[in-house]
Amino acid sequence: MPAEAGPKRPWHLEQSFKVQPHSGLCYAGKETCANRLDRSYTNVQALQLGHGGSSLLVLHSAGVLDAWDLEKGAFKGQLQLGQGKAYQAMCHDGGWLRLSRQSPSGPILEELPWASVRFA
Repeated sequence: MPAEAGPKRPWHLEQSFKVQPHSGLCYAGKETCANRLDRSYTNVQALQLGHGGSSLLVLHSAGVLDAWDLEKGAFKGQLQLGQGKAYQAMCHDGGWLRLSRQSPSGPILEELPWASVRFA
């Protein structure tokens, strides 16, 4: 475990993983694995690391949520969120998935029970 950063101890970051939608293990359904992006992510809106850094959610392409198991380096699945809704941010706490988007009348915050989120 690296020492804490402070005035005399700068932060030190080591890259220990890389997610590539088009390669690696895929634990999602057969169709989802076959239809994964054929290139790197280009339109990422939000990232969230799970507890202990073992999982990753990627919100991209105006409403697509990808799930990764970072310990295994495996793509776990994908969820298409609300049709035509360009979400710009998200987070979850194990109870709720919260999403935000801009509308003509201002920002909108939506939430879904995390238990209802099913990745294909």
